[in-house]
Amino acid sequence: MASPKTPTTPDQLARSIGDLVAAYVDDARRSAHEALDEAFSAALTPNRRATQKRRPARSRGGAASSRRRSADEISELEERLLALVCARPGESMTVFSEELGQSVPSLQRPMSKLRADGRVRCVGERNMARYFPAVGRRSKS
Repeated sequence: MASPKTPTTPDQLARSIGDLVAAYVDDARRSAHEALDEAFSAALTPNRRATQKRRPARSRGGAASSRRRSADEISELEERLLALVCARPGESMTVFSEELGQSVPSLQRPMSKLRADGRVRCVGERNMARYFPAVGRRSKS
């Protein structure tokens, strides 16, 4: 014997399918209305980030880079960097920056000058770059 929920005729089957589709459409419509209500209510409430005070923009290099370094300062940093490269060949700029207590960007100019003068050579690119003292060159002392 068939259970009471199992349709036995094609008309009962069509009615069951129609009821199922109607229930599905009602659920979808209810979910869509809830999503719209939530979206509109969120748009009407003030955004917490928008109500916070805006902080002034920082300069690109931080507070220490707000002034230009003198040629003497760069030369002194250049010599310290060269001594460190000679003492620890094959290290990255990150290691040198930690040793000198400087940021990596603040060491770019002195390192570029050392490379241009032929006192330091670089192997690798970008984050994989490693620095070595130039062979056959003596540092300025």
